[in-house]
Amino acid sequence: MEEYCRVLIIDDELIMRQGIKHMVDWEKEGFRIVGEASDGKEGLVLVEKYKPHIVLADILMPVMDGLEFAVRLQEEHPEILLIMLSSYDKFEYVKTALLNGASDYILKPMLSAKGLLETMRQAAAKIPDTKFCSQGKTSCEMQLTRYMGGYQNQLGTELFAERLPYQLYRVLAVNLKKLSGEKIETIRKKNEKYFREHTDIAMVSALLDEAVLCMILNYRPKDETRCQDIVFDFADKMKNDYAKSFLVLSREYTDFEDTRAIFREGGVQKVLSMRFYFPGKSLVVLEEKPIRKGQERFEYETYSRYLDDLELDQAASMFMVYIEGLARIYEDEYKIKNLAKNLLFNYFVALERLGKVEEDIRDRCFLEIDRTEDVEAFFAVIRKYVPSQAVDQEKNYDLSYIHIEKMKEYIRNHYREDLKLMDLARQFGFSYCYISTYFKENMPEGFSGYLNKIRIGKARSMLLHTTKSIAEVGSEVGYTDQSYFCRVFKKTTGVTPGRYRRNNGGTKQ
Repeated sequence: MEEYCRVLIIDDELIMRQGIKHMVDWEKEGFRIVGEASDGKEGLVLVEKYKPHIVLADILMPVMDGLEFAVRLQEEHPEILLIMLSSYDKFEYVKTALLNGASDYILKPMLSAKGLLETMRQAAAKIPDTKFCSQGKTSCEMQLTRYMGGYQNQLGTELFAERLPYQLYRVLAVNLKKLSGEKIETIRKKNEKYFREHTDIAMVSALLDEAVLCMILNYRPKDETRCQDIVFDFADKMKNDYAKSFLVLSREYTDFEDTRAIFREGGVQKVLSMRFYFPGKSLVVLEEKPIRKGQERFEYETYSRYLDDLELDQAASMFMVYIEGLARIYEDEYKIKNLAKNLLFNYFVALERLGKVEEDIRDRCFLEIDRTEDVEAFFAVIRKYVPSQAVDQEKNYDLSYIHIEKMKEYIRNHYREDLKLMDLARQFGFSYCYISTYFKENMPEGFSGYLNKIRIGKARSMLLHTTKSIAEVGSEVGYTDQSYFCRVFKKTTGVTPGRYRRNNGGTKQ
């Protein structure tokens, strides 16, 4: 019986592993990459797990290098063929590896698809009593991975016709590397199992860069609401299992060939890297994708002049307004943190001239900034070290002078609209970060909680005193997505809108 020739790749460079993995359509050639490792020690574990026929291993690696690995492999699994990867200047190591059981070697600078495939074929031919596929069939997962990673330009849609038979698609992405100490492959299998249990939702997945799992969900138009409900339930499950889980769901689309563009240009890939700006959220639907705009250049000369003249309130106000502006355009987490530290460094120098700060204040502040995991924690640290009175006087950013009732009244008058906290900030002339903190400090439920409270209260009344459908009620109180309205209603009242109407003797439709 024919089988695939199983191959294990061991190299400490991710780009090299990815290159080898996608350089050739291995399954089509009768090979299957069963695993990847970053050092010899990890490689030995995978050898026991996958029982490969051939191992490709680099010479120089941390923890356990290729030479030690070659010795261990020869001792424990002499039947497995080892092909070493080496640079020109490390050829002496290759000779040692060959003496220790390696069957062949490849010079990295000479690595090519044709040469690598020929070496692999020669190695496979040496394996006795085994018949490998002479012409294999590429799996859906492998072809999708190659396509999403840019290693091939077209998808063989006929290959996916049976696996993905419906009209609509969405991409659901999650970065598995940031979840826990659990092995990525284990988490991936658990995630895929969840969706495969729902037979009305088809799914095929791709693992990109050994970390980002892209699940392509396929469903019928009539199952749109159900698909979203399943995704929301899945996000809740992920949040319970992994506190730092963060998923992004794309908009729906109808052409499977658009999958790569939906992931890359459609915003999924970008938003997946923005967890910093979504504290407390485990799922972002692409319609919520932030729009990036340019940020004006920081007037460093004016800032320096304020510091030189020890006008610290003015300097701090400039700093706060600029950093908040960066947060509003969702600046890269690493960049906003470093810009903040660079500007604060000079601010602390000025404070030291006045003898107003402890000697190690900069180190403490910068360490706390680096440790923050979301934008709210980031600004909490900023406010801790920059005086609260340091606000932009012209824009009157100090929220202590604003009465919360005025904002609540505005929400009550505009709850039917697609109201966001940023809209409220603009209406009252304040920064997003300050108004967010102000709401949390003055209202236990915060902005979103209060808005939902008003909307659901109005919905309750309409369900009991009108004959409008549940979808119409949801739309009238500001929810464009019926399934989301139903989830919020049930979370608030404990029952679905339909049951609430029936239980309380609402007007029959």
